[in-house]
Amino acid sequence: MAQGNAHVTVIDGGTNATTRVATGGMPERLVVNTARNKVYVIDGPHLEPIRPGQPGTVIQESRDITVIDGATNTTSTVHVGSDIRNLVVNTATGKAYVTGSGPQLTVIDGSSDATSTVTAGLSYWAPVVNPTTNKVYLNTVAGVVVVDGATNATATVHDLGRGALAVDPTANRLYVVDGGSLRVVDGATNATIGRVDVGDGDFGGIAVNARAHKVYILRPNYPNPGSVIVVDGKTFAATTVPVGRSPGVLSVDETANALYVLDLDSDDVVQIDGATNAARATGVPRLLPLLAVNQTTGRVYVGAGGPKAGPVSGATPTNVPPPPYVLYVFHFKAGVPSVPIDTCQPSPRPGASVARGNC
Repeated sequence: MAQGNAHVTVIDGGTNATTRVATGGMPERLVVNTARNKVYVIDGPHLEPIRPGQPGTVIQESRDITVIDGATNTTSTVHVGSDIRNLVVNTATGKAYVTGSGPQLTVIDGSSDATSTVTAGLSYWAPVVNPTTNKVYLNTVAGVVVVDGATNATATVHDLGRGALAVDPTANRLYVVDGGSLRVVDGATNATIGRVDVGDGDFGGIAVNARAHKVYILRPNYPNPGSVIVVDGKTFAATTVPVGRSPGVLSVDETANALYVLDLDSDDVVQIDGATNAARATGVPRLLPLLAVNQTTGRVYVGAGGPKAGPVSGATPTNVPPPPYVLYVFHFKAGVPSVPIDTCQPSPRPGASVARGNC
């Protein structure tokens, strides 16, 4: 995505050839609908005149989603009635679910792009979908709400805390980060069947490997080195794996049985082996919080380049433009160079541009 001139770059996975597709607004995030071969692009804020014909502009939040046809790269626009926060797709039905600044959940039909709304409650966290049971879960201010994807009927599971959600569709389990614990909920009965102590502190994200039945919880843990807490979905045993001094993004590759984590301050991509929990890091200069995994090809895509946070060195001329944005493509099965994981303690302030290992 590019925000300077409002477009999305489409990369051919076989040839790495690129095509630009114009969007209706400055793109912020995108989600792929593999069931309908579509891409949903959340249009970001844009400037509008304060009054027609008069000077001055105001920042206006977008309420639009640009839909890109994956076969033709043609676009259409879906209007959502509130500021957009999160979007997820049910890969079985092709429906997309959008949360905004109000209590309504917007449902987008994957074929026609027609919309409908469900009153589910105000939610600050991303909803999750179980494509096997056709259910959508939202952690709202009143508790966890489950939406039936066939009827749009809602039910409150119960007040399970105020954290992120993840689903294991194979085991039909819902995972809820609830303070210092991880709640395990049976998707058939909505009953809590387990709680795992994961420690106090902030958590940066949660992901599930449904093939291996493992849950990964990202714990930045600043000023100490960050870690990923690995929870076995069968035994509920938890293991802590150090992943560097500033972990920020994680993504699962179920086919390779691996987890990838970006350590942003150390400019590392960390791979955790799903079978052994062994971790190794690969350096990427000027790493950005952009990570995607192709489950079919095993390729890992990482964004880098451009300006990064932190003070400018006195030896660096201020009029030198930053390096261009680039996309690194890795295939870890083929072998990539590795570096020691940066477990500097205490960690430097995030964005401080302190060299690896210098505490």
